[in-house]
Order: sequence, then structure tokens, then C-alpha cells
Amino acid sequence: MIPHLEMSLGTYFPKGGMHEISQSLYRLALEVGVHFHFNEPVLKINHDEKQVVGVTTSAASYQAKTVISNMDIFTTFKKLLPHANQPKRILRQERSSSALIFYWGH
Repeated sequence: MIPHLEMSLGTYFPKGGMHEISQSLYRLALEVGVHFHFNEPVLKINHDEKQVVGVTTSAASYQAKTVISNMDIFTTFKKLLPHANQPKRILRQERSSSALIFYWGH
């Protein structure tokens, strides 16, 4: 897919570099009311019988309507949701690595 995108649409360079992509997403999230709690490792994702209700970190417990995990699904379920109903078929699938690709040249 990457060669197709490069050949069909071209490549783009963000103003301010790659770091600016995450920083602009962070600023947008703050504008729409997202709260961040940095340097608080997540110990578990809290849930009731039907849905996720928040997280417990090393510092506190937080209620949340939405929880986003940046870990792969296998590790999220095994480490943060060990007592939740596990999606057995998904967790049995072969795991793959992800990648961020840079093409360096001069």
C-alpha cells in the first residue's frame, strides 16, 4: 500500500516535522475536553459486566466513558483486563509487529 500511496498521491512533509503531528493531535484533544494524566502507569482498565468504566493508575482511579489503549490487543486484555470476557478467537490469532517507516535519502 505504501508504494501505491507514494506513487499515486505523493509524499507529504508536516510543517514542524513528525513530532508536530502528535503535538497537534494533543492540542486538538485538549480543545475538545480530553484530560491527560501523564507519568501514571495504568494498572488496570475498570469494567462492569457490559462495558469499560475507567482506569486505575499508580496514582488514582478515573471514571471514563471511553478508554483508549495504545498497547496491542493481546497485552491489553491479558495485563489490563484479565478478568474481562476475553475475545478468544482474536487473541488466538497470530501476532504481528507494527512499524513506522522512514525513507532516508539525500
